[in-house]
Amino acid sequence: MKRPRILLIALNDPDNFTYSLSLGYIQSYMQKHKKITDSSDVRIINFNIREKGIEFMLHEIIAEKPDVIGFSCYTWNISTVLLICEAVKKDLADLLIILGGPEVSELSSEYLKLSDNIDIIVRGEGEATFVEILSRYINENMQLERILGISYRINGKIYHNEKRPLLDLNEIPSPYLNGIIDPAEISPAGYIEFCRGCKFSCDYCYEGNRFDYQRYFSLERVKAELQYMKKHNIKTVAIIDATMNSDTNKFRNVCKMMSEINLQNKINISVELKAELLEDQMFDYMKSSGISMAGIGLQSSDNISNENIGRYFDRQKFEKGISILNKAKIKPYIDLICGLPGDNFFKFIATYKFAINIRPYAILFFNLNILQGTRLNQNKDRFALVYNNEPPYEVISNYSFPAEEVNLAKIISKTLKMEYNTRMS
Repeated sequence: MKRPRILLIALNDPDNFTYSLSLGYIQSYMQKHKKITDSSDVRIINFNIREKGIEFMLHEIIAEKPDVIGFSCYTWNISTVLLICEAVKKDLADLLIILGGPEVSELSSEYLKLSDNIDIIVRGEGEATFVEILSRYINENMQLERILGISYRINGKIYHNEKRPLLDLNEIPSPYLNGIIDPAEISPAGYIEFCRGCKFSCDYCYEGNRFDYQRYFSLERVKAELQYMKKHNIKTVAIIDATMNSDTNKFRNVCKMMSEINLQNKINISVELKAELLEDQMFDYMKSSGISMAGIGLQSSDNISNENIGRYFDRQKFEKGISILNKAKIKPYIDLICGLPGDNFFKFIATYKFAINIRPYAILFFNLNILQGTRLNQNKDRFALVYNNEPPYEVISNYSFPAEEVNLAKIISKTLKMEYNTRMS
């Protein structure tokens, strides 16, 4: 067998990510398997989906003459991924195409039925599963039925193997520390993960429902990655945990560690926090941690809406949490969601009024997406949810929020966002 050429491809939307940390993890995990690294050539390609047209991407991909391609799939790129799969298969008929990521994990049957160009879908985490696929491919002994965590097609029939047990995250080498990713070359920002999973399991969110429990990278590894960012003069770092302070003790330890390595005024760190969990005794650690911005999910201030989506909301604790952040000179960005079941136009405006009264640095508005694999999707009939069938599955109406009011709220939110955020900047 010739030396296979393997491409790991991310079509990134800069509003979300400018490079793929997940593909970096996969290539980093490959390095633990000497036979793969010694007998194949692996390259990660990060495309900016807004800047590069499909013709440019196709030209670069086909020029590489790959034997295997792995795509990282999200709601914002899946349509383009499918077009690329169709086009490259015309030029490279023997190409093995593997899809992974949150968009296809919960829709493996649907995407395998939709496109004959997809050979394998990796469900859930990709590190161990992708490495096993490559190992078997290189050994010319695929035996797909033996690979946990995949869906595939044989002779027109779709099969779903048992899911793969979760990895100990510390088995995945850091793609920064081993030189696979150099943010300075590809991005103005760096991304670090401390925890996978989220204990809050909001019904509209995929993150809190795809893992049975939370897992953490070691504090020593996170420290080493932050020191790497500092050494390489990366000025902006996003810690991409769904809720970094879900475990207050671990959050306190991370803040203390960041204070000790003196990140303040050297790196601007952004995090996602639960406002209700912030405590006065955290103030000193947070103030000197280097955290400069915190995303805070308010979503709605209405009790019925929060009950419908499985969210905990305490008005007084939320206000106190924002006050603590402001006092620590950490800029709170409050997120609101338009279209929640239980809300309507007037409740949506009431949430906005509550938000501006507690003086966050900025208010961000998002439209509700009914993602596959979430409890909200499972409860779509209960809440009479009507939504677009194409990604990102944006809500049109629900039992309490008629379509006319949803459209009006979307229009008004653009004006409110501009007005408030301009005044505060």
